Order: sequence, then C-alpha cells, then structure tokens
Amino acid sequence: MKRSTVPILFGLTAGLLLAAGIFFTRPYQLHGSVIAPPQPAPEIALGDFRLEQQAGNVVLVFFGYTSCPDVCPTTMGEMKTVLTKLGSQAEKVSVVFITVDPKRDTPERAKAYAAA
Repeated sequence: MKRSTVPILFGLTAGLLLAAGIFFTRPYQLHGSVIAPPQPAPEIALGDFRLEQQAGNVVLVFFGYTSCPDVCPTTMGEMKTVLTKLGSQAEKVSVVFITVDPKRDTPERAKAYAAA
C-alpha cells in the first residue's frame, strides 16, 4: 500500500465509525398517528376481560406466547418495571396478554406466565 493512501483509508474508516456511532446512539422515536378527534374503541371481550369496564384507564395489549424464549419475557419484565414506577397510578393500567399460540397456551398457563 502506498504511503499516501494510508491517511485516506484512516480518514474514511474514522468517518464511517463516527457516522455509525451517531446513527446507532440516537434515542428511539415512536412512530404513530394521532386520531383526531378521538374515536371510541369498539367493544372487545377476551375471556372475562371487557374493554368497556376499563373506561378512564390505560390498557396495554401485549401479543406473545408463553414458550417465547426472549422478547416476551423481556417485554413483560419491562412492563412490570413501568407498573412499579407508576406506584399507585398503576391501578389505572391494565395489561392484557393475548396469546398467538392458543393451542398450547391454556388460560391457566397464560395466567401463570403473566403472574410470573
């Protein structure tokens, strides 16, 4: 390699590392839409859960399965942390776990999983 190409390669490498560092350290931004004016949610009934009974509360809906090895337990743990940080305000939050594996996830198994 010629001596004059070393500084150029070094500069390019440093620039790429700097750009990657800036790109990968940006805080996550939620992408969504505002529904204006707000519309009432349709009635949803899941087992003994009725959405109409949650008026005035926040409802977090989580889709997963009890044999999920990584993302599901991590997300449920994050939800538990959030509810703990909310303190008494957590009473106004309902977490609804909806299985994507109903053949294996019986109501009893899902309830035990969510409680853990």
